[in-house]
Amino acid sequence: MIKHTCNNIEEYLEHIKKIDIKYMQLKKGVFLNELISVSNNEIIIQYVKSTLSSKIFAVVPNYYTFFFVNSFHKQQNNGIEIDKETLVIVAPNKEFERISYGEYEVMSINIPKLIIEKRLGPLLSGIYKSNNCKHMNALQSYCNENIFQGSFNPSTFDYCLENILDCIEGIISETEIKNKKNTYSLQYNEISTFMKRNLKSDLYIPEIAEKFKITDRTLRNIFRSEVGISPKEYKNAIIMNRFKTKLLKCKESNINDVCIQCGIADHSLLSKNFKEFFTVSPSEYRSLFMNQKIKINVKENNPLKKRRE
Repeated sequence: MIKHTCNNIEEYLEHIKKIDIKYMQLKKGVFLNELISVSNNEIIIQYVKSTLSSKIFAVVPNYYTFFFVNSFHKQQNNGIEIDKETLVIVAPNKEFERISYGEYEVMSINIPKLIIEKRLGPLLSGIYKSNNCKHMNALQSYCNENIFQGSFNPSTFDYCLENILDCIEGIISETEIKNKKNTYSLQYNEISTFMKRNLKSDLYIPEIAEKFKITDRTLRNIFRSEVGISPKEYKNAIIMNRFKTKLLKCKESNINDVCIQCGIADHSLLSKNFKEFFTVSPSEYRSLFMNQKIKINVKENNPLKKRRE
């Protein structure tokens, strides 16, 4: 069992295995994720507790992904609202987008395609929810009590997997896939894509509403419903996350040059907004990231650690 407390998104992504993932912070605040991971050579079971509203876009090659979320805040996957009584199944190489409106806990189980299809046959991606929660409760209780809260014994991994597969099989057998998307899901996807593609055009929110032939109020309702923030806040989140990515990628460039590359004219305003959003300045964030990369490289190349393994 491996435990990590991650103080920035980049550090967190370093520890996520088998998943191609993009992570977007939606609201300002301090990032803090607790991560517990249990695995053998193939199967990975992870528990994550996060403090922030976020949007995650991911795909898992050659693995089935099963996850369930516990939160007091609204959660959705691929435009469909989910809760602690739903199991989300993602088939291999299928994309999924999960949006969290606030802090949450999520438990994910990644199992190779061959193992799942040998036992259960091919499964469809979707939201699985039943009025009879017996198997769902059993899965959650088993993972919590026998893997994450107890002293997990790696020698019992095969036994744990059999119990998990029994629960998943029970959930699938008593459940129909829930595929009705939220009312505004399609409109949100179209507007979000448009905003990302035209970010450098400095479009105003009323212009976006006019483009899609809706009122400003409807536009606000769409974003409040789908991501829990206003269109203006969403636009700012895109700018902050995109600038941060460029900042960390262009390590030799100064802050002003990175602003120019991102099409941002007011450098001082950007720095102010960045600090308000991520709670540290751009230069401080880059420094924290570089220090973290050094720590990870030292840990991975530690000859004593390799000898012990």
